[in-house]
Amino acid sequence: MATDPERSTPGWRENWLTVAVVAVLVTSAMGVGIVAGGESAELTPTTEVNPAIALTGAGSLADADTKLTGAGTNDDFGAALTHGDVNGDGIEDVLVGAPRNNTPNGNGSGAVYVFYGPVVDREIDAESANATLYGVEGGDGAGYSLAAGDVDDDGTDDIVVGAPFEETGADDAGAVYVVYGGSLENRSLADANHTFYGESYGDHAGRSVATVNRTDGDDVLVGASGNDIAAEDAGAVYVISGADPGTLNLTNATPTLTGEGPGDRAGWSLDGIGDFDGDGSNDFVVGAPNNSSTAADAGAAYVITANVSGTESLSNATLKLAGENASDRAGWAAAEAGDVDDDGYVDVVIGAPFADATGNDSGIAYVVYGDDDTTGTANLSAVGTVIAGEEAGDYTGYSVSSAGSGDVTCDDYADVLVGAPGANTTAEDAGAVYLLAGGEDREDERSLSDADGTFVGEGEGDHAGYAVSDAMDATGDGDEDVLVGAPGNDTAAGNDSGAAYLLAGDCPEPTPTPTETATPTPTETATPKPELEDLDVAKKCADGDGEVTITNPNDVRVVLTFDDEEYHLAPEGKSGD
Repeated sequence: MATDPERSTPGWRENWLTVAVVAVLVTSAMGVGIVAGGESAELTPTTEVNPAIALTGAGSLADADTKLTGAGTNDDFGAALTHGDVNGDGIEDVLVGAPRNNTPNGNGSGAVYVFYGPVVDREIDAESANATLYGVEGGDGAGYSLAAGDVDDDGTDDIVVGAPFEETGADDAGAVYVVYGGSLENRSLADANHTFYGESYGDHAGRSVATVNRTDGDDVLVGASGNDIAAEDAGAVYVISGADPGTLNLTNATPTLTGEGPGDRAGWSLDGIGDFDGDGSNDFVVGAPNNSSTAADAGAAYVITANVSGTESLSNATLKLAGENASDRAGWAAAEAGDVDDDGYVDVVIGAPFADATGNDSGIAYVVYGDDDTTGTANLSAVGTVIAGEEAGDYTGYSVSSAGSGDVTCDDYADVLVGAPGANTTAEDAGAVYLLAGGEDREDERSLSDADGTFVGEGEGDHAGYAVSDAMDATGDGDEDVLVGAPGNDTAAGNDSGAAYLLAGDCPEPTPTPTETATPTPTETATPKPELEDLDVAKKCADGDGEVTITNPNDVRVVLTFDDEEYHLAPEGKSGD
């Protein structure tokens, strides 16, 4: 098993990968409220969403809604995943990295495959991708890392590709490419719109990439975990504006964040995380898995909330999240978690896959909750929810991500994906992914044995969960989806050709809930008075006595009142007295 976290040669693939099981909160009860309002009340349906779960229970990735498969033996298709609307049609597209792909530019040149949404077919092979971006030369490892964002600020997402073993700057200095979205086609990354080259030998620029929206267009974040600016292998992160020139040596890039000390490998992981501290601007997180401030290789992750200028040390970060124990390697993975507790602040999830929580290398993932007053240095065990791996060798936390755009469990709380690389589920190293549902309670610990949903790899050595990602709504049905990478999956294209699985969310349609609607109460309506002809009155008088005869010529009854007594005259009738 590899112990050095950096892949140092073109044959860089570790001999183990991460597995992830998707776990999902299950809520099966639905309620209908009825409000009674008296005898005249009626119940009229109105639209109200009831909590329900789209991805539930435990299952095999063999039953995923869509399986995307690699093009050739040892391609490691599925080693990197992301999404974005890169063709500008309003539907999310799926991007999959295959960093060991060999064609057309040499062994291990790498490739990125673009699948336009809606992605709905049961199985799609890489050769059927809508566009493919090829590495420039053999051994580059293009597609090792991926991101998407609107770098040129034109309203369409662009593609950011890491190739950490590219050698233009120096051996394994690395490179990062930006390809503008729009009408894409198969092309070499030599024709990318932007290229950023690593500074020096072994920098591995492009080990991680991300985007963060802070000003006009998205800035590109480039992790160079082997950079030596501050100290040997301290690592660095470059923040690059979309306005920077088409080709740039990262020596000339500003601003730059550097690792604190030798061997920290800052920039091993990166993600733009939204607004962590509630100040109205977007932030980002940086992983440094070999930082030794707590203990040797305990690791750390840094939350950057302020604007960066010039060259600054990560020791000045707003918040440093330190690993618990020696060799945990916290910060191996770091990502936005969404607003897990729905308090208005974006949260982060940090992976420490070599932690020994329940056995050697069982791994831990931590959810750290955003707020406006957590600064300085904090131990990861003290500031959030601890999610411990189930078994030794699972490598829980090797990959982490938010799920969907945050909420795939349809309950208005953001959910989290956690990969566990060596989980022996279906078979040895088949892998698993856990999806943990959010909620307003900030639990100190969560057990993966009680995870809300679990998906396991198909077969031995699949390493499902080596990569996990939200997919927004890549199926175009209005519900959030997730992606799981299994680069060791064997397909018809060959052993370790790899696979990526799309798990489609399926929130219920809004349920009509009866509510009270008042029914009008009948009221008396006045009858229009008919136009009447004059009554015919005849009088006869004799010695003080008299007789009056009244004739009613109308076709309606007439009522007369005389000396407080009523007299009723039938239509065309008479009365006399």
